[in-house]
Amino acid sequence: MLSLINKLYLLLIFWGAFQVYEAYNLVDSEREILQSDLNAINGRIAKKKKELKKLKDYERDVEQKKEEIETVAQKLEETQRRLPKDISDNESINLIKKLGESLKVKDVQINPSGQEENGFYITKYYTFSGKGTYLQFLLLLENISKQERILNVRDINLSKITKTNKSRYEIINLYATIESYIYNQNHRENRGIKEIEQQLSEKQKKTAPKKRTRKRK
Repeated sequence: MLSLINKLYLLLIFWGAFQVYEAYNLVDSEREILQSDLNAINGRIAKKKKELKKLKDYERDVEQKKEEIETVAQKLEETQRRLPKDISDNESINLIKKLGESLKVKDVQINPSGQEENGFYITKYYTFSGKGTYLQFLLLLENISKQERILNVRDINLSKITKTNKSRYEIINLYATIESYIYNQNHRENRGIKEIEQQLSEKQKKTAPKKRTRKRK
């Protein structure tokens, strides 16, 4: 009887040890799962921190760019205000004609040939033609560039006159387009700030952490 009791006692000890071992394995398994989840969470946190840092750097760049854009826009608007609000065709024609005649350019003809909107300014076009020497036309272009009013000469075409003349200097025909500029009162420079802020908002949405939903047991 005593021998049976001893055997039962040993059996209980082994059974208890086995239960402790099983409990330890279960706890250890759960610990590994929790550690794995913790590592994954830490990894996501580190990734979000990097994304947040990039976003903050991007925000600083955006603010700097907004200031630079505003500065450029203000300078453009300042230049815009310096342009005349309106110039009659007769005024421009008389100015250019006087410059040509002062240099004794012959057969000066100037005609308006339309206008075009270019953002904060409007370009008015005039066709110019006349007869003279290379030196006369060179001085004419120089005098046009010295005018207080902004004038630009383009599409210059020089051609020799085949008809003989008594002048010791070669006489040529000059054809050109002359541009004058006026203030476009209907234009305001677009900063593009709204587009930049929209891009920033989209980046913030992508970086924001998603809400996790708990699974029901």
